[in-house]
Amino acid sequence: GWLAGLLLAASSSWATWATGGLETALFGGLLTLGVIGLLRALETPTAAHGRWLHASAIGFGLACLTRPDGPLPAACAALVVCGLAARGRLRWSDALRWGAIIALFALPHLAWRWSYYGRLVPNTYAVKPPGTTRLVFGLGYLGAAAHDLWLWLLLIPVALLAVLRSPARGLPARDLGVIAAVVVPFVAYLATTGGDFMPVFRFVAPLLPLVTLDAAAALVGIVDALRARRLAWLGVAVAAVCALGYVTLNLAHSAKQQGIWSEGELVSVGWARQEVDDWLRIGDLLAKVALPSDTLATTAAGAVPYRSGLYTIDMLGLNAPDLSRYRRLANNRPGHMILLEEQVIAEHPPQILLAHPRVQPEAARLALSYDMRPEWRDRVLSHYELLGLTLLGKPVRFVGVALRADCVDRMLAAGRRAHDELNAKE
Repeated sequence: GWLAGLLLAASSSWATWATGGLETALFGGLLTLGVIGLLRALETPTAAHGRWLHASAIGFGLACLTRPDGPLPAACAALVVCGLAARGRLRWSDALRWGAIIALFALPHLAWRWSYYGRLVPNTYAVKPPGTTRLVFGLGYLGAAAHDLWLWLLLIPVALLAVLRSPARGLPARDLGVIAAVVVPFVAYLATTGGDFMPVFRFVAPLLPLVTLDAAAALVGIVDALRARRLAWLGVAVAAVCALGYVTLNLAHSAKQQGIWSEGELVSVGWARQEVDDWLRIGDLLAKVALPSDTLATTAAGAVPYRSGLYTIDMLGLNAPDLSRYRRLANNRPGHMILLEEQVIAEHPPQILLAHPRVQPEAARLALSYDMRPEWRDRVLSHYELLGLTLLGKPVRFVGVALRADCVDRMLAAGRRAHDELNAKE
């Protein structure tokens, strides 16, 4: 246990997303609870058997509520449970009770989603659709995760233990089968989604507790196998080199993540922190210069609306009630593959057209980052003036924005007052 915990805590991916503010760590914890609870139930024939089985079902049930892809590992685990019941390793009454607990969480939520949204799946399935066309990008994403997170190092003890042909096999075959039945289909699903652009391989993080558990068990198995051959010192040395090598390399990767950089679609933790800080400052500024009745259109429909309090049109569709007026883009960035049609903006121009906010340290580099089709550019921009706004606070940062012509004077005046008030306080 402690070795698995060490490997997990050292992972730059897990360390990042344990406090990343999204559902990643919660989903990973619930997924781990579901699997470990099932494994414990299978090896515990006493009264604790029922408690672990219930814990497993609760873990998978809550996972279904935590992320829209939560039903996938729950369904894979259900196949395992049915197989175990068919082989007599689990009573059918226990299997049915396990499934009923998961259904108690998942089905009411699906019924509510249908009654409220009119569909069973959320917008993420349209904005981040899985499919074979995304497979090349997804495989590249998983390959980069195995390389950058040094996951291939964890395969060495598993392979070495198999070579030793020892009775000490790390995790029992049954446990490995359960873990593989959940992890492998989920990895295949991740490949079809094309991966993610957020730092340190967010989609891989929920699987790391189970992966590090397997690796830790293999390391202990190597020590036991070599001890039986009176080579305990060699077993300890091999385990130490693998574990400390993995820990050290991940710590170095964590240090690298503090810088501000991007590689392809991936960005660093430092980049993400800078972007969040910039967008929060945009929201603070808009809260000062806009009226509560003003409308904002942006792709950054999280931090900016949160701080500004403005009614917001999500141009990427994640928060949109209707996706019929969104068009498909020719890019490969997950979550940024559809965009609100220009006709909607042209016919009902919001007061603030922020589009994708790109904050710059110099006003001369500002632009409106909006992927408009050329034939719509003049019609859309006829309603607006393109301006550069100075964000509140330090360091001095600027953002390009389009303000509707009838709102420019009042917003600029409000902006000057906000900066004067801030300067007076300083």
